[in-house]
Amino acid sequence: MGFRFRRSIKLAPGLRMNFSTRGIGMSAGVRGARVSVSSRGLHSSVGVPGTGISYGGYDGSSSPAPRPRSQASSLAFQLTLKDDGTVAVLDDQGQPHSPRFVKLLREKQGERIERWLTERCEYWNKDIDRILNCHLDTPAPTNWRSPVGARALLLPSASPQLRPLGILERFFKSRRNKIDTENAEVVSKYEKELLLRRLFNALCKFEQAKQHQLFRQAQSGDPDAMCELLDHQLRTISWPRETLLSFEIPHEHQVCVDTDLPEIEDLPSEQASVAARGLRINIKDRSETQRRKEYVIHIHAVAFRIVGEVFASLPTVSDVFISGFSQRPDKSTGRVRDEYFLSAKIARSSWERIDFSNLGSLDLPEVFAEFPLRRKMTKTGILSPIEPFDSANGIRGS
Repeated sequence: MGFRFRRSIKLAPGLRMNFSTRGIGMSAGVRGARVSVSSRGLHSSVGVPGTGISYGGYDGSSSPAPRPRSQASSLAFQLTLKDDGTVAVLDDQGQPHSPRFVKLLREKQGERIERWLTERCEYWNKDIDRILNCHLDTPAPTNWRSPVGARALLLPSASPQLRPLGILERFFKSRRNKIDTENAEVVSKYEKELLLRRLFNALCKFEQAKQHQLFRQAQSGDPDAMCELLDHQLRTISWPRETLLSFEIPHEHQVCVDTDLPEIEDLPSEQASVAARGLRINIKDRSETQRRKEYVIHIHAVAFRIVGEVFASLPTVSDVFISGFSQRPDKSTGRVRDEYFLSAKIARSSWERIDFSNLGSLDLPEVFAEFPLRRKMTKTGILSPIEPFDSANGIRGS
């Protein structure tokens, strides 16, 4: 059975969406940060300057004892973390506090402020962790999983507690009507929530059944099902950087993938750490060598995840050709062109020897060296262009 399917898709970095009975929410790790004190405790918030995206929460599980108004007012402060890592201590009007107040603040709230600064560093550095570890959720080739099937269905909420009628309500119509109205609103809200839960569960079950049907068709080598299933699996992944790829299925036993890799300039250029002295965070530039090595890890992690998703999604596939390229200016013409830096042929039989329960211990560049590979790379992460593999009927032709 011969067929040839080709598809190009855009794998965009996504913000995680969370469903709850309170609605749909969005959160993201960010650089800007602020902390303030109120009667509820120490409040921290982080946000991307100029975007309106932010996250906030109160430090500690219990609120401190209420203070008199004058005392609470005198202790009000905000810590603002600037882009250069310095921390400004401001009052509730946004004006700088005196050095004496800052000294008192560090004496009284030093431990909490230290913890807050550490958390800000983690937010600052979180992006590079996602970039270097985007392969950790790669499924084993024998462990196909539906992204919908892994989602827990929402349980029915508890029945609402209605307010009972008292003696006065039984004799006074106005009081009785008020309670009846309140109870009706509670019931209406409960019924709407129950309907939303049922609709959500029904959509999950429908999508799950659809994916399983596609998987059964793909097991028999159906080309449409193979293409749709792989497309769906790749799109459900939250990629740390925008990644473009084209894949082609020359026949039921082979998939060819071309990946337009993110640029090295897209990776973080700075890292943060809490300063040993002073109320600040140290922002250091990552060295060129460090950034090159991290870029090498990232492009191999992307390739690893894609290969893993192909084998886990399409059980008839025995070989994957994967090549990664980036855009570079031609030194002779100045025109930007595609240059390949990585090309490998991965056999399922060899891929299955990887321990997918211990992916964190893998040296990804070394993993790909175990397969037929074309790659020119120095120990310091300098990549040179290569000529990618051509499969018999692959994505670049023979």
